[in-house]
Amino acid sequence: MGTYSGGTGLIITPLASWTSSNTAVATVSGGLVAPVAAGTATITATFEGVSGTMTLAVISATLSSITITPVTVSASNLPVGVGQQFVAIGTYSDGTSHDITTLVTWSSSNGTVATIASSGVATGVGAGITTISATSGSVSGQASLAVSNATLTGLAVTPTNPSVAVGDVEQFTATGTYSDGTTHDISTLVSWNSSNPSVVTVGLNTGLATAVAVGPTIITATSGNFSGNAVLTVTSASLSSVAVVPSIPVGAFQQFLAIGRYTDGSTRVLSSPLGGLGVVTWGSSDPSVAAVDSNGLAIGVAAGTTTITATFGSISGNTTLTVQ
Repeated sequence: MGTYSGGTGLIITPLASWTSSNTAVATVSGGLVAPVAAGTATITATFEGVSGTMTLAVISATLSSITITPVTVSASNLPVGVGQQFVAIGTYSDGTSHDITTLVTWSSSNGTVATIASSGVATGVGAGITTISATSGSVSGQASLAVSNATLTGLAVTPTNPSVAVGDVEQFTATGTYSDGTTHDISTLVSWNSSNPSVVTVGLNTGLATAVAVGPTIITATSGNFSGNAVLTVTSASLSSVAVVPSIPVGAFQQFLAIGRYTDGSTRVLSSPLGGLGVVTWGSSDPSVAAVDSNGLAIGVAAGTTTITATFGSISGNTTLTVQ
């Protein structure tokens, strides 16, 4: 955290140069410390000739147990083909606990019932019960997973009646209802189809629809004998302007959003940290003052003024960013 002459406090973590006084104990990169061996090391961050330090103690705590959550997944919770995320929590000899989901080795005792990926996501293969294990060295934890023979009884597609402009995209979701009364997101398990590909195309396994021409089309998700539909209307509205809008500033960074205004008066988010309608090209008129990445996140580099521009197709919008 940098404190400036005006009293402003800014997070400058990625801008600082990081060092460890004892790399045999711990190394550091971008502020992220990797402990190597028990001992102490001084962690230093330096930016613009100013430094800050802290003492880091690496202890010799060892992994004593692993707990998997959920501990039990009943048959009514996981039909065949549906996924279940497991989390591994490691408890150490000093009493602390940490999420070690990505650090353990996952396994299923019965691959004909369920398989499990390195991310901890188990997928039901056939009805039955299997034991899910997470192992690190000689320490392991277990959970019970029961896969049901529940069958799909219905399928719904959302949103049900959206409208977009040519060139826009719309993400559809398929929700399956099963014979045991449970519902699950099965968007990646269904086959997607557009009744009029000349108007809208849709990813076969993604449900992401792209508007190509003006007109209506029916988006269908199909799994076996079940299907669900939604009507997507592509309007003749065209993008008339792009507004570049800042969101909440974080430290020495400034997040920008690109908002598109269409000829029918509607507005849609074209680009944001969480995604948007399509590819927005970002640029800074003076990268020596501030650079901006592909998501619209600007980083102040030096005092001055620059213009941040967002371009979607042939339409652009901009705003002025001052770095103090």
